[in-house]
Amino acid sequence: MSLPVPRTCTELSSKDGSHLITGEAKPLSAYQSAHAYVLLGDPGAGKTTEFRRECEALGGAAGYVTARNFVVLHLDSHPKWQDRTLFIDGLDEMRAGAADALAPLGKIRNRLEQLGRPRFRISCREADWLGPIDRRSLADVLPDSKIVVLLLDQLSDDASRELLVALIGEGEADDFEEEARRRGLAGMLRNPQALKLLVDAVGHGDAWPESRLETFELACRRMASEHNEERREALPMHPTDKILDTAGRLCALLLLCGFEGYTLAPRGGAGRTDSAGLVPLDDIEPGTKLSRQDFKAALSTNLFSPRGERGFVPSHRQVAEFLAGRYLASLIGKNLSARRVVELMTGSADGRVVTVLRGLSAWLATHPGEARRLLIKADPVGVGLYGDIGGFSLNDKDRLLHSLAEFAAEGPLLGHQRQDGQADDYRDDTGWAFRSLASADMVPSIKNLLNSTAEGAHRDRTTAFVTEVLTHAEESQTESLAALEPALMTILHDPTRPVWVKRHALEALLRIAPIDERGAQALIALLEAIQDVAIPDPDDTLRRAVLKSLYPSALGPEFGGCFAFWEVRGGAP
Repeated sequence: MSLPVPRTCTELSSKDGSHLITGEAKPLSAYQSAHAYVLLGDPGAGKTTEFRRECEALGGAAGYVTARNFVVLHLDSHPKWQDRTLFIDGLDEMRAGAADALAPLGKIRNRLEQLGRPRFRISCREADWLGPIDRRSLADVLPDSKIVVLLLDQLSDDASRELLVALIGEGEADDFEEEARRRGLAGMLRNPQALKLLVDAVGHGDAWPESRLETFELACRRMASEHNEERREALPMHPTDKILDTAGRLCALLLLCGFEGYTLAPRGGAGRTDSAGLVPLDDIEPGTKLSRQDFKAALSTNLFSPRGERGFVPSHRQVAEFLAGRYLASLIGKNLSARRVVELMTGSADGRVVTVLRGLSAWLATHPGEARRLLIKADPVGVGLYGDIGGFSLNDKDRLLHSLAEFAAEGPLLGHQRQDGQADDYRDDTGWAFRSLASADMVPSIKNLLNSTAEGAHRDRTTAFVTEVLTHAEESQTESLAALEPALMTILHDPTRPVWVKRHALEALLRIAPIDERGAQALIALLEAIQDVAIPDPDDTLRRAVLKSLYPSALGPEFGGCFAFWEVRGGAP
Protein backbone atom coordinates (compact mmCIF):
# COMPACT_ATOMS: atom_id res chain seq x y z
CA MET A 1 0.00 0.00 0.00
CA SER A 2 1.41 3.38 -0.97
CA LEU A 3 1.22 5.62 2.07
CA PRO A 4 0.72 9.31 1.20
CA VAL A 5 1.41 10.56 4.73
CA PRO A 6 4.66 11.34 6.57
CA ARG A 7 5.79 8.80 9.17
CA THR A 8 8.11 9.08 12.13
CA CYS A 9 10.13 6.65 14.21
CA THR A 10 11.58 6.71 17.71
CA GLU A 11 15.03 5.47 18.67
CA LEU A 12 15.17 2.83 21.40
CA SER A 13 18.33 2.40 23.40
CA SER A 14 18.91 0.20 26.44
CA LYS A 15 20.63 1.65 29.48
CA ASP A 16 22.15 -0.71 32.04
CA GLY A 17 20.29 -3.51 30.26
CA SER A 18 16.98 -2.62 31.90
CA HIS A 19 15.73 0.91 31.32
CA LEU A 20 14.56 2.21 27.99
CA ILE A 21 15.61 5.65 26.83
CA THR A 22 13.53 6.91 23.92
CA GLY A 23 14.54 9.69 21.61
CA GLU A 24 12.32 12.24 19.92
CA ALA A 25 10.18 11.23 16.96
CA LYS A 26 12.02 11.74 13.66
CA PRO A 27 11.46 10.77 10.03
CA LEU A 28 13.27 7.63 8.95
CA SER A 29 15.30 9.75 6.53
CA ALA A 30 17.04 11.30 9.54
CA TYR A 31 18.96 8.03 9.90
CA GLN A 32 20.32 7.85 6.34
CA SER A 33 23.85 8.44 7.64
CA ALA A 34 23.67 5.50 10.08
CA HIS A 35 25.76 2.53 9.05
CA ALA A 36 23.00 0.18 10.16
CA TYR A 37 19.65 0.21 11.89
CA VAL A 38 16.75 -2.08 12.72
CA LEU A 39 13.20 -0.88 12.11
CA LEU A 40 10.59 -2.42 14.39
CA GLY A 41 6.83 -2.18 14.01
CA ASP A 42 3.52 -3.98 14.28
CA PRO A 43 2.04 -6.02 11.42
CA GLY A 44 0.63 -3.59 8.90
CA ALA A 45 2.43 -0.62 10.43
CA GLY A 46 4.14 0.23 7.14
CA LYS A 47 7.68 -1.11 7.55
CA THR A 48 7.89 -2.37 3.96
CA THR A 49 6.44 0.86 2.58
CA GLU A 50 8.99 2.93 4.48
CA PHE A 51 11.85 0.66 3.40
CA ARG A 52 10.90 0.92 -0.26
CA ARG A 53 10.55 4.69 0.06
CA GLU A 54 13.97 5.08 1.69
CA CYS A 55 15.55 2.72 -0.82
CA GLU A 56 14.09 4.69 -3.71
CA ALA A 57 15.35 7.95 -2.21
CA LEU A 58 18.92 6.59 -2.28
CA GLY A 59 18.61 5.53 -5.91
CA GLY A 60 21.41 3.36 -7.27
CA ALA A 61 23.25 3.50 -3.96
CA ALA A 62 20.72 1.15 -2.30
CA GLY A 63 18.97 -2.15 -2.87
CA TYR A 64 15.82 -3.73 -1.42
CA VAL A 65 15.58 -7.46 -0.69
CA THR A 66 13.45 -9.68 1.52
CA ALA A 67 15.29 -11.35 4.37
CA ARG A 68 14.46 -14.79 2.98
CA ASN A 69 15.81 -14.01 -0.49
CA PHE A 70 18.91 -12.42 1.02
CA VAL A 71 19.72 -15.70 2.73
CA VAL A 72 18.60 -18.14 0.04
CA LEU A 73 19.74 -16.57 -3.25
CA HIS A 74 23.33 -16.93 -4.46
CA LEU A 75 25.55 -13.87 -4.07
CA ASP A 76 27.17 -14.32 -7.49
CA SER A 77 23.77 -13.92 -9.15
CA HIS A 78 23.13 -10.61 -7.42
CA PRO A 79 26.02 -8.22 -7.99
CA LYS A 80 23.63 -5.33 -7.23
CA TRP A 81 24.03 -6.21 -3.53
CA GLN A 82 27.70 -5.25 -3.66
CA ASP A 83 28.75 -1.85 -2.28
CA ARG A 84 25.19 -0.68 -1.62
CA THR A 85 23.03 0.12 1.37
CA LEU A 86 20.85 -2.98 1.75
CA PHE A 87 17.26 -2.81 2.98
CA ILE A 88 16.63 -6.33 4.31
CA ASP A 89 12.90 -6.65 4.91
CA GLY A 90 11.09 -9.18 7.13
CA LEU A 91 13.40 -10.81 9.68
CA ASP A 92 10.27 -11.83 11.61
CA GLU A 93 9.00 -13.86 8.66
CA MET A 94 12.08 -16.09 8.90
CA ARG A 95 11.94 -16.68 12.63
CA ALA A 96 10.85 -20.22 13.38
CA GLY A 97 10.37 -20.64 17.12
CA ALA A 98 12.25 -20.02 20.33
CA ALA A 99 14.61 -22.99 19.96
CA ASP A 100 15.75 -21.76 16.54
CA ALA A 101 15.04 -18.04 16.81
CA LEU A 102 18.67 -16.95 16.39
CA ALA A 103 19.34 -18.99 13.25
CA PRO A 104 17.77 -16.60 10.66
CA LEU A 105 19.69 -13.60 11.95
CA GLY A 106 22.84 -15.72 12.02
CA LYS A 107 22.39 -16.44 8.30
CA ILE A 108 21.88 -12.75 7.59
CA ARG A 109 25.06 -11.92 9.52
CA ASN A 110 26.96 -14.50 7.49
CA ARG A 111 25.81 -12.88 4.23
CA LEU A 112 26.75 -9.44 5.49
CA GLU A 113 30.22 -10.76 6.32
CA GLN A 114 30.56 -12.23 2.81
CA LEU A 115 29.62 -8.84 1.34
CA GLY A 116 32.28 -7.04 3.36
CA ARG A 117 30.01 -5.62 6.07
CA PRO A 118 28.05 -3.13 3.95
CA ARG A 119 25.62 -0.54 5.26
CA PHE A 120 22.29 -2.22 5.98
CA ARG A 121 18.81 -1.85 7.44
CA ILE A 122 16.67 -4.73 8.79
CA SER A 123 12.93 -4.69 9.51
CA CYS A 124 11.18 -6.92 12.04
CA ARG A 125 7.87 -7.18 13.85
CA GLU A 126 8.26 -5.61 17.25
CA ALA A 127 7.09 -8.69 19.13
CA ASP A 128 9.64 -10.89 17.29
CA TRP A 129 12.70 -8.77 18.11
CA LEU A 130 14.95 -10.43 20.68
CA GLY A 131 16.16 -7.19 22.25
CA PRO A 132 19.71 -7.20 23.67
CA ILE A 133 20.34 -10.67 22.22
CA ASP A 134 19.80 -9.41 18.67
CA ARG A 135 21.66 -6.17 19.39
CA ARG A 136 24.78 -8.06 20.43
CA SER A 137 24.47 -10.40 17.48
CA LEU A 138 24.39 -7.55 14.95
CA ALA A 139 27.15 -5.64 16.71
CA ASP A 140 29.62 -8.28 15.49
CA VAL A 141 29.12 -7.22 11.85
CA LEU A 142 29.38 -3.47 12.46
CA PRO A 143 32.59 -1.42 12.26
CA ASP A 144 31.82 0.43 15.51
CA SER A 145 29.73 -2.35 17.14
CA LYS A 146 26.78 0.03 17.47
CA ILE A 147 23.32 -0.79 16.13
CA VAL A 148 20.50 1.75 16.01
CA VAL A 149 17.08 0.30 16.89
CA LEU A 150 14.06 2.28 15.73
CA LEU A 151 10.35 1.83 16.45
CA LEU A 152 8.05 2.92 13.63
CA ASP A 153 5.55 5.16 15.38
CA GLN A 154 1.86 4.56 15.01
CA LEU A 155 -0.04 7.01 12.85
CA SER A 156 -0.49 10.33 14.62
CA ASP A 157 -3.94 11.90 14.72
CA ASP A 158 -2.96 14.17 11.84
CA ALA A 159 -1.41 11.35 9.78
CA SER A 160 -4.39 9.08 10.40
CA ARG A 161 -6.73 11.83 9.31
CA GLU A 162 -4.62 12.58 6.22
CA LEU A 163 -4.61 8.93 5.16
CA LEU A 164 -8.33 8.62 5.80
CA VAL A 165 -9.02 11.66 3.64
CA ALA A 166 -6.86 10.18 0.88
CA LEU A 167 -8.87 6.94 1.04
CA ILE A 168 -12.45 8.20 1.31
CA GLY A 169 -12.39 11.98 0.85
CA GLU A 170 -12.66 15.01 3.10
CA GLY A 171 -16.43 14.95 3.39
CA GLU A 172 -16.70 11.47 4.92
CA ALA A 173 -13.60 11.43 7.09
CA ASP A 174 -15.09 13.05 10.22
CA ASP A 175 -18.12 10.78 10.40
CA PHE A 176 -15.98 7.71 9.65
CA GLU A 177 -13.52 8.49 12.44
CA GLU A 178 -16.28 9.25 14.94
CA GLU A 179 -18.11 6.01 14.16
CA ALA A 180 -14.91 3.95 14.42
CA ARG A 181 -14.24 5.35 17.89
CA ARG A 182 -17.84 4.83 18.99
CA ARG A 183 -17.66 1.16 18.04
CA GLY A 184 -14.38 0.57 19.85
CA LEU A 185 -12.36 0.32 16.63
CA ALA A 186 -10.20 3.38 17.30
CA GLY A 187 -7.07 1.21 17.49
CA MET A 188 -7.45 0.37 13.81
CA LEU A 189 -7.10 4.06 12.92
CA ARG A 190 -3.48 4.03 14.10
CA ASN A 191 -2.28 1.24 11.80
CA PRO A 192 -2.13 1.98 8.04
CA GLN A 193 -3.06 -1.52 6.89
CA ALA A 194 -5.80 -1.93 9.49
CA LEU A 195 -7.23 1.48 8.55
CA LYS A 196 -7.28 0.53 4.89
CA LEU A 197 -9.02 -2.75 5.72
CA LEU A 198 -11.59 -0.86 7.76
CA VAL A 199 -12.23 1.48 4.84
CA ASP A 200 -12.49 -1.49 2.47
CA ALA A 201 -15.04 -3.05 4.81
CA VAL A 202 -17.34 -0.09 5.45
CA GLY A 203 -16.23 2.78 3.28
CA HIS A 204 -18.52 1.80 0.43
CA GLY A 205 -21.93 1.76 2.09
CA ASP A 206 -21.57 -1.59 3.89
CA ALA A 207 -22.77 -2.02 7.47
CA TRP A 208 -20.27 -1.20 10.18
CA PRO A 209 -18.67 -4.21 11.88
CA GLU A 210 -18.83 -4.75 15.62
CA SER A 211 -15.39 -6.30 15.94
CA ARG A 212 -11.97 -6.65 14.35
CA LEU A 213 -12.93 -10.15 13.21
CA GLU A 214 -15.98 -8.84 11.36
CA THR A 215 -13.90 -6.02 9.91
CA PHE A 216 -11.44 -8.45 8.31
CA GLU A 217 -14.29 -10.66 7.09
CA LEU A 218 -16.08 -7.73 5.41
CA ALA A 219 -12.84 -6.34 3.96
CA CYS A 220 -11.77 -9.70 2.51
CA ARG A 221 -15.22 -10.24 1.01
CA ARG A 222 -14.92 -6.88 -0.66
CA MET A 223 -11.42 -7.69 -1.92
CA ALA A 224 -12.64 -11.07 -3.24
CA SER A 225 -15.36 -9.48 -5.36
CA GLU A 226 -14.82 -8.56 -8.99
CA HIS A 227 -15.46 -4.84 -9.46
CA ASN A 228 -14.64 -4.61 -13.15
CA GLU A 229 -17.90 -4.90 -15.08
CA GLU A 230 -16.26 -6.15 -18.30
CA ARG A 231 -14.44 -8.91 -16.42
CA ARG A 232 -17.65 -9.91 -14.69
CA GLU A 233 -19.31 -10.34 -18.08
CA ALA A 234 -16.37 -12.12 -19.73
CA LEU A 235 -15.36 -14.57 -17.00
CA PRO A 236 -17.34 -17.24 -15.14
CA MET A 237 -18.18 -15.97 -11.69
CA HIS A 238 -16.99 -17.80 -8.58
CA PRO A 239 -19.06 -17.42 -5.40
CA THR A 240 -17.35 -15.18 -2.85
CA ASP A 241 -17.38 -17.91 -0.20
CA LYS A 242 -15.56 -20.26 -2.55
CA ILE A 243 -13.02 -17.55 -3.41
CA LEU A 244 -12.35 -16.99 0.29
CA ASP A 245 -12.02 -20.71 1.00
CA THR A 246 -9.68 -21.17 -1.95
CA ALA A 247 -7.58 -18.17 -0.95
CA GLY A 248 -7.52 -19.53 2.59
CA ARG A 249 -6.12 -22.85 1.40
CA LEU A 250 -3.45 -21.10 -0.67
CA CYS A 251 -2.50 -18.80 2.21
CA ALA A 252 -2.39 -21.65 4.74
CA LEU A 253 0.04 -23.57 2.54
CA LEU A 254 2.23 -20.49 2.11
CA LEU A 255 2.41 -19.74 5.82
CA LEU A 256 2.87 -23.30 7.05
CA CYS A 257 5.48 -24.16 4.39
CA GLY A 258 7.31 -20.84 4.37
CA PHE A 259 6.72 -19.88 0.72
CA GLU A 260 6.55 -16.29 -0.56
CA GLY A 261 3.76 -16.84 -3.08
CA TYR A 262 2.80 -18.67 -6.26
CA THR A 263 3.84 -18.56 -9.88
CA LEU A 264 1.82 -19.59 -12.94
CA ALA A 265 5.02 -20.51 -14.76
CA PRO A 266 5.43 -24.31 -15.06
CA ARG A 267 8.33 -26.01 -13.35
CA GLY A 268 9.11 -29.59 -12.47
CA GLY A 269 9.70 -30.82 -8.96
CA ALA A 270 6.82 -30.67 -6.55
CA GLY A 271 7.19 -28.18 -3.75
CA ARG A 272 10.27 -26.48 -5.21
CA THR A 273 10.37 -22.71 -5.30
CA ASP A 274 11.91 -20.40 -7.88
CA SER A 275 14.53 -17.73 -7.18
CA ALA A 276 11.89 -15.32 -5.87
CA GLY A 277 10.50 -17.81 -3.34
CA LEU A 278 7.43 -18.60 -5.48
CA VAL A 279 6.11 -22.15 -5.75
CA PRO A 280 4.54 -23.28 -9.07
CA LEU A 281 0.78 -23.42 -8.81
CA ASP A 282 0.89 -26.66 -10.82
CA ASP A 283 2.66 -28.31 -7.89
CA ILE A 284 -0.21 -27.61 -5.46
CA GLU A 285 -2.87 -30.26 -4.94
CA PRO A 286 -6.28 -28.57 -5.24
CA GLY A 287 -8.13 -31.11 -3.09
CA THR A 288 -11.42 -32.84 -3.75
CA LYS A 289 -13.65 -29.76 -3.98
CA LEU A 290 -11.31 -27.26 -5.64
CA SER A 291 -9.90 -27.02 -9.14
CA ARG A 292 -6.92 -25.23 -10.64
CA GLN A 293 -9.36 -22.71 -12.11
CA ASP A 294 -10.55 -21.98 -8.59
CA PHE A 295 -6.92 -21.30 -7.62
CA LYS A 296 -6.45 -18.91 -10.53
CA ALA A 297 -9.71 -17.15 -9.79
CA ALA A 298 -8.59 -16.49 -6.20
CA LEU A 299 -5.16 -15.25 -7.31
CA SER A 300 -6.78 -12.80 -9.71
CA THR A 301 -8.65 -10.97 -6.92
CA ASN A 302 -7.37 -8.15 -4.74
CA LEU A 303 -6.60 -10.69 -2.04
CA PHE A 304 -3.32 -11.23 -3.92
CA SER A 305 -0.85 -8.85 -5.54
CA PRO A 306 1.27 -9.49 -8.64
CA ARG A 307 4.95 -10.35 -8.20
CA GLY A 308 6.91 -10.17 -11.44
CA GLU A 309 5.32 -11.32 -14.68
CA ARG A 310 3.44 -14.42 -13.51
CA GLY A 311 3.81 -14.42 -9.76
CA PHE A 312 1.28 -13.69 -7.00
CA VAL A 313 1.72 -13.02 -3.29
CA PRO A 314 -0.88 -12.20 -0.61
CA SER A 315 -1.85 -8.53 -0.63
CA HIS A 316 -0.64 -8.34 2.97
CA ARG A 317 0.52 -10.84 5.52
CA GLN A 318 -2.34 -9.94 7.88
CA VAL A 319 -4.82 -10.79 5.12
CA ALA A 320 -3.06 -14.12 4.52
CA GLU A 321 -3.09 -14.94 8.24
CA PHE A 322 -6.78 -14.13 8.57
CA LEU A 323 -7.77 -16.20 5.51
CA ALA A 324 -5.57 -19.12 6.53
CA GLY A 325 -6.98 -19.15 10.06
CA ARG A 326 -10.51 -19.03 8.65
CA TYR A 327 -9.79 -21.96 6.32
CA LEU A 328 -8.11 -24.14 8.97
CA ALA A 329 -11.02 -23.53 11.34
CA SER A 330 -13.43 -24.81 8.67
CA LEU A 331 -11.35 -27.98 8.26
CA ILE A 332 -11.23 -28.54 12.01
CA GLY A 333 -15.01 -28.10 12.04
CA LYS A 334 -15.26 -31.07 9.69
CA ASN A 335 -12.73 -33.81 10.38
CA LEU A 336 -9.24 -32.34 10.86
CA SER A 337 -7.68 -32.76 14.31
CA ALA A 338 -7.29 -29.43 16.14
CA ARG A 339 -4.39 -30.84 18.13
CA ARG A 340 -2.58 -31.84 14.93
CA VAL A 341 -2.98 -28.36 13.47
CA VAL A 342 -1.72 -26.68 16.63
CA GLU A 343 1.27 -29.04 16.73
CA LEU A 344 2.25 -27.71 13.29
CA MET A 345 2.35 -24.20 14.75
CA THR A 346 4.24 -24.88 17.96
CA GLY A 347 7.85 -25.64 18.71
CA SER A 348 8.70 -29.13 19.93
CA ALA A 349 11.11 -27.78 22.55
CA ASP A 350 8.76 -25.48 24.46
CA GLY A 351 5.25 -26.00 23.10
CA ARG A 352 4.95 -22.28 22.23
CA VAL A 353 3.62 -20.99 18.92
CA VAL A 354 6.58 -20.30 16.62
CA THR A 355 6.94 -16.59 16.02
CA VAL A 356 6.37 -16.67 12.28
CA LEU A 357 2.94 -18.28 12.81
CA ARG A 358 1.62 -16.15 15.68
CA GLY A 359 -0.72 -14.16 13.44
CA LEU A 360 -2.15 -17.28 11.82
CA SER A 361 -2.64 -18.99 15.19
CA ALA A 362 -4.32 -15.89 16.63
CA TRP A 363 -6.91 -15.79 13.84
CA LEU A 364 -7.50 -19.52 14.21
CA ALA A 365 -8.16 -18.88 17.91
CA THR A 366 -10.98 -16.48 17.06
CA HIS A 367 -13.02 -19.55 16.12
CA PRO A 368 -14.42 -21.48 19.13
CA GLY A 369 -13.36 -25.02 19.89
CA GLU A 370 -10.39 -27.10 20.95
CA ALA A 371 -7.89 -25.18 18.82
CA ARG A 372 -8.72 -21.98 20.70
CA ARG A 373 -8.16 -23.64 24.07
CA LEU A 374 -4.83 -25.11 22.96
CA LEU A 375 -3.63 -21.79 21.51
CA ILE A 376 -4.63 -19.85 24.63
CA LYS A 377 -2.20 -22.10 26.47
CA ALA A 378 0.52 -21.93 23.79
CA ASP A 379 0.49 -18.18 23.11
CA PRO A 380 -1.98 -16.09 25.15
CA VAL A 381 -0.22 -12.84 24.26
CA GLY A 382 -0.32 -13.47 20.51
CA VAL A 383 -3.98 -14.56 20.68
CA GLY A 384 -4.88 -11.11 21.96
CA LEU A 385 -2.43 -8.94 20.04
CA TYR A 386 -2.89 -10.43 16.59
CA GLY A 387 -6.45 -11.75 16.58
CA ASP A 388 -9.72 -10.74 18.23
CA ILE A 389 -10.85 -12.02 21.64
CA GLY A 390 -14.14 -10.11 21.59
CA GLY A 391 -16.16 -13.24 20.86
CA PHE A 392 -14.60 -15.38 23.59
CA SER A 393 -16.90 -17.09 26.07
CA LEU A 394 -16.52 -16.40 29.80
CA ASN A 395 -14.65 -19.69 30.25
CA ASP A 396 -12.26 -18.86 27.42
CA LYS A 397 -11.63 -15.34 28.74
CA ASP A 398 -10.92 -16.79 32.16
CA ARG A 399 -8.50 -19.31 30.61
CA LEU A 400 -6.79 -16.49 28.72
CA LEU A 401 -6.37 -14.34 31.83
CA HIS A 402 -4.87 -17.19 33.84
CA SER A 403 -2.62 -18.21 30.96
CA LEU A 404 -1.33 -14.62 30.80
CA ALA A 405 -0.57 -14.79 34.53
CA GLU A 406 1.34 -18.04 34.01
CA PHE A 407 3.38 -16.43 31.23
CA ALA A 408 4.17 -13.49 33.51
CA ALA A 409 5.75 -15.93 35.95
CA GLU A 410 8.23 -16.95 33.23
CA GLY A 411 9.32 -13.46 32.18
CA PRO A 412 8.15 -10.14 30.72
CA LEU A 413 4.62 -10.65 29.42
CA LEU A 414 5.13 -9.36 25.91
CA GLY A 415 8.17 -11.54 25.48
CA HIS A 416 10.70 -10.32 22.95
CA GLN A 417 9.18 -6.85 22.79
CA ARG A 418 9.78 -6.32 26.49
CA GLN A 419 13.35 -7.58 26.39
CA ASP A 420 14.45 -4.24 24.99
CA GLY A 421 13.80 -2.52 28.31
CA GLN A 422 10.11 -1.69 28.00
CA ALA A 423 8.95 -3.90 30.88
CA ASP A 424 7.32 -1.15 32.92
CA ASP A 425 5.08 0.31 30.24
CA TYR A 426 2.60 -0.71 27.58
CA ARG A 427 1.45 0.98 24.43
CA ASP A 428 -2.18 2.04 24.09
CA ASP A 429 -3.01 -0.65 21.56
CA THR A 430 -1.91 -3.39 23.98
CA GLY A 431 -4.72 -2.65 26.41
CA TRP A 432 -7.09 -2.04 23.52
CA ALA A 433 -6.43 -5.50 22.08
CA PHE A 434 -7.30 -7.18 25.39
CA ARG A 435 -10.11 -4.80 26.40
CA SER A 436 -12.72 -7.58 26.20
CA LEU A 437 -11.26 -9.01 29.41
CA ALA A 438 -12.45 -5.86 31.20
CA SER A 439 -16.08 -6.94 31.48
CA ALA A 440 -18.59 -7.41 34.27
CA ASP A 441 -18.45 -11.20 34.13
CA MET A 442 -14.66 -11.12 34.59
CA VAL A 443 -14.70 -9.07 37.83
CA PRO A 444 -14.22 -12.11 40.16
CA SER A 445 -11.23 -13.41 38.15
CA ILE A 446 -9.61 -9.97 37.90
CA LYS A 447 -10.15 -9.34 41.62
CA ASN A 448 -8.44 -12.62 42.50
CA LEU A 449 -5.39 -11.69 40.45
CA LEU A 450 -5.18 -8.16 41.88
CA ASN A 451 -5.52 -9.51 45.43
CA SER A 452 -2.89 -12.19 44.88
CA THR A 453 -0.51 -12.64 47.80
CA ALA A 454 2.23 -13.95 45.52
CA GLU A 455 5.51 -12.08 45.58
CA GLY A 456 8.11 -11.29 42.99
CA ALA A 457 8.38 -9.55 39.65
CA HIS A 458 5.74 -11.72 37.99
CA ARG A 459 3.08 -10.37 40.39
CA ASP A 460 3.94 -6.83 39.33
CA ARG A 461 3.98 -7.79 35.65
CA THR A 462 0.54 -9.36 35.94
CA THR A 463 -0.86 -6.40 37.86
CA ALA A 464 0.52 -3.89 35.38
CA PHE A 465 -0.94 -5.79 32.46
CA VAL A 466 -4.39 -6.27 34.01
CA THR A 467 -4.64 -2.63 35.10
CA GLU A 468 -3.54 -1.47 31.65
CA VAL A 469 -6.44 -3.48 30.21
CA LEU A 470 -8.82 -1.86 32.71
CA THR A 471 -7.86 1.60 31.45
CA HIS A 472 -9.35 0.59 28.09
CA ALA A 473 -12.62 -0.70 29.50
CA GLU A 474 -15.64 0.33 27.50
CA GLU A 475 -17.89 2.92 29.11
CA SER A 476 -20.74 0.43 29.38
CA GLN A 477 -18.60 -1.80 31.63
CA THR A 478 -17.17 0.75 34.07
CA GLU A 479 -20.09 0.65 36.53
CA SER A 480 -19.63 -3.09 37.07
CA LEU A 481 -15.84 -2.81 37.15
CA ALA A 482 -16.07 -0.25 39.97
CA ALA A 483 -16.22 -3.27 42.30
CA LEU A 484 -12.45 -3.52 41.75
CA GLU A 485 -11.82 -0.16 43.45
CA PRO A 486 -10.83 -1.64 46.86
CA ALA A 487 -8.29 -3.97 45.26
CA LEU A 488 -6.75 -1.09 43.31
CA MET A 489 -6.61 1.11 46.41
CA THR A 490 -4.81 -1.68 48.26
CA ILE A 491 -2.16 -1.79 45.54
CA LEU A 492 -1.70 1.99 45.72
CA HIS A 493 -1.12 1.86 49.49
CA ASP A 494 1.06 -1.27 49.40
CA PRO A 495 4.67 -0.27 50.26
CA THR A 496 6.02 -3.35 48.48
CA ARG A 497 4.65 -2.28 45.10
CA PRO A 498 6.96 -0.28 42.78
CA VAL A 499 5.89 3.15 41.57
CA TRP A 500 5.36 2.06 37.98
CA VAL A 501 2.83 -0.57 39.07
CA LYS A 502 1.00 2.02 41.18
CA ARG A 503 0.84 4.32 38.18
CA HIS A 504 -0.99 1.63 36.20
CA ALA A 505 -3.28 0.94 39.15
CA LEU A 506 -4.17 4.62 39.51
CA GLU A 507 -4.94 4.98 35.81
CA ALA A 508 -7.27 1.99 36.06
CA LEU A 509 -8.91 3.38 39.19
CA LEU A 510 -9.58 6.72 37.54
CA ARG A 511 -11.10 4.92 34.57
CA ILE A 512 -13.57 2.70 36.44
CA ALA A 513 -14.33 4.52 39.72
CA PRO A 514 -16.99 7.28 39.66
CA ILE A 515 -15.92 10.68 41.04
CA ASP A 516 -18.95 10.98 43.28
CA GLU A 517 -18.78 12.27 46.86
CA ARG A 518 -17.45 8.98 48.22
CA GLY A 519 -15.01 8.51 45.35
CA ALA A 520 -13.73 12.07 45.69
CA GLN A 521 -13.06 11.60 49.40
CA ALA A 522 -11.13 8.40 48.70
CA LEU A 523 -8.98 10.20 46.14
CA ILE A 524 -8.38 13.14 48.46
CA ALA A 525 -7.22 10.69 51.13
CA LEU A 526 -4.92 9.13 48.55
CA LEU A 527 -3.59 12.59 47.67
CA GLU A 528 -2.88 13.33 51.32
CA ALA A 529 -0.99 10.04 51.62
CA ILE A 530 1.13 11.08 48.64
CA GLN A 531 1.71 14.52 50.23
CA ASP A 532 2.86 12.86 53.46
CA VAL A 533 5.19 10.58 51.44
CA ALA A 534 3.35 7.54 52.76
CA ILE A 535 3.01 6.71 49.07
CA PRO A 536 6.25 7.49 47.20
CA ASP A 537 5.81 9.58 44.06
CA PRO A 538 9.30 10.66 42.96
CA ASP A 539 8.30 12.10 39.60
CA ASP A 540 4.89 13.51 40.71
CA THR A 541 3.06 11.26 38.27
CA LEU A 542 0.51 10.02 40.81
CA ARG A 543 -0.06 13.43 42.33
CA ARG A 544 -0.61 15.05 38.97
CA ALA A 545 -3.12 12.41 37.88
CA VAL A 546 -5.17 12.68 41.08
CA LEU A 547 -5.23 16.48 40.97
CA LYS A 548 -6.31 16.47 37.35
CA SER A 549 -9.21 14.13 38.12
CA LEU A 550 -10.42 16.15 41.13
CA TYR A 551 -9.91 19.73 39.96
CA PRO A 552 -12.04 21.80 39.91
CA SER A 553 -15.27 19.81 40.47
CA ALA A 554 -14.24 18.09 43.70
CA LEU A 555 -11.14 19.98 44.75
CA GLY A 556 -10.59 23.73 44.73
CA PRO A 557 -8.00 26.22 45.99
CA GLU A 558 -9.07 25.53 49.60
CA PHE A 559 -6.92 22.40 49.53
CA GLY A 560 -3.99 24.62 50.35
CA GLY A 561 -1.25 22.10 50.99
CA CYS A 562 -1.47 20.58 47.58
CA PHE A 563 -1.62 23.88 45.76
CA ALA A 564 1.29 25.18 47.78
CA PHE A 565 3.19 22.22 46.39
CA TRP A 566 2.42 23.29 42.86
CA GLU A 567 3.32 26.92 43.55
CA VAL A 568 6.75 25.90 44.78
CA ARG A 569 7.31 24.02 41.51
CA GLY A 570 5.78 26.71 39.36
CA GLY A 571 3.21 24.28 38.00
CA ALA A 572 -0.53 23.82 38.01
CA PRO A 573 -2.86 20.89 38.33
